[in-house]
Amino acid sequence: DISYNMGAEEVTAEEEIKTMQLYSHMDRVKNEVKAVEAALGISTEQPLSYKAVLGFTCLNYTGVSGVDASAKAMGLKSGSEGEGKTLLDIGCGLCGPARHLTANYNCTVVGVELQTELAEASAWLSKRCGIDADRIKGVNANAATDETLKTLQAASSSQYDAAYSLLTVLHFSREDRLKLWSNLSTLMKKVKHCNMHLFTLLLE
Repeated sequence: DISYNMGAEEVTAEEEIKTMQLYSHMDRVKNEVKAVEAALGISTEQPLSYKAVLGFTCLNYTGVSGVDASAKAMGLKSGSEGEGKTLLDIGCGLCGPARHLTANYNCTVVGVELQTELAEASAWLSKRCGIDADRIKGVNANAATDETLKTLQAASSSQYDAAYSLLTVLHFSREDRLKLWSNLSTLMKKVKHCNMHLFTLLLE
């Protein structure tokens, strides 16, 4: 794991993310699901659509419209025409965007998430929504490391068709952004199909 020096103590990248108070209370995920189930009048055994939980799982400023804009930027097509594409989600969070993309663009998503609690909550949500584990594959790791590069290469039978990141890369250090870009150039078929929302690559 990558570590940073903050004052007198050294903290890991995951611990630093938690100090930002981004998503530190994961119990709320199950509470949100319970509230949705109650509103719909369904039990925990009945099917739950991914759409019903998009309100708190699509963690970006523009919601689903922003995800669709990213899909367009990556050259994806809705319906059966999109079948067979493999996407890489950097900082997948609760995988709301990934579920929307797999449902509407017939693709497979491999999501990388640094926070262990968030990765576990995402896997639980996908299972609750009846999403096939082969359609959304989760990797709990730091995307800007050599070890994760190898893991992502093993997670897909071929290079990735496209990659996206929503409100994540802006939290990366300059060094990590450059390493991430290097990893993506290895993982992807065409680097031009890389959509980074609020992302700036510092080359100077």
